[in-house]
Amino acid sequence: MFSGSRELFEDLWIYNQWNWEQKHPVIHLRLSKLDYQKLGLYEALSIEIGILAKEQGVELESKHLKGRFEELIRKASANGKVFDPD
Repeated sequence: MFSGSRELFEDLWIYNQWNWEQKHPVIHLRLSKLDYQKLGLYEALSIEIGILAKEQGVELESKHLKGRFEELIRKASANGKVFDPD
């Protein structure tokens, strides 16, 4: 819904109830895909946030995990309110 994919909700109640013109950047943190056993959790999360930033068209400057995540949300939200499904 947040990315404006109306066709996915055809025949459901929300189909005619939602403003499909309004889109929100969606950040889907794929924790199950992290290679934390090899890289360590900190590094694996940092890499995933970098991938998410590229998907959002955002360039991150921060080197620290907390700063990278905050920066991702702040910069992606310039395109609309950010939704994190996790």
